[in-house]
Amino acid sequence: MKLSTRTRYGLRFFLQLAGNVQEDFPLQLREVSKREGISGKYLGQIASQLRVAGLVKSVRGAGGGYKLARPPSDITLKDVIEALEGGIIPADCLEGTSCSRVSECVAREVWIGVKVEIEKALAKLTLQDAVELGKKKCLTLDFSI
Repeated sequence: MKLSTRTRYGLRFFLQLAGNVQEDFPLQLREVSKREGISGKYLGQIASQLRVAGLVKSVRGAGGGYKLARPPSDITLKDVIEALEGGIIPADCLEGTSCSRVSECVAREVWIGVKVEIEKALAKLTLQDAVELGKKKCLTLDFSI
């Protein structure tokens, strides 16, 4: 299963917001765009989708931008992927696509099991876990403005 660019960029956007949570001020999209090397227009589309999903909130005005809607420890990677991908679907037959073999297809049952296990794993990982992983690996995330 390959995640879309939208989801990969969305996670990078979330990590910037999660790293800024202590500062408690919104991050402007142009700043995140510059830091992450993501098109501002594309990042705006991602941010809008995440706002509609209730994962981020926008703050209007001169000091406006985006903030996490919940603490980083309360947002899972499953939440992120579901908001940006529409769900975890390892095979087309799980999307309700009609198939004449649904009742007898063992492969479909395997894909259902894969989906369940992926969802369980992603539900255990939070944005806070990802930030901590970055700290443990001594990876630098530039959270300064």
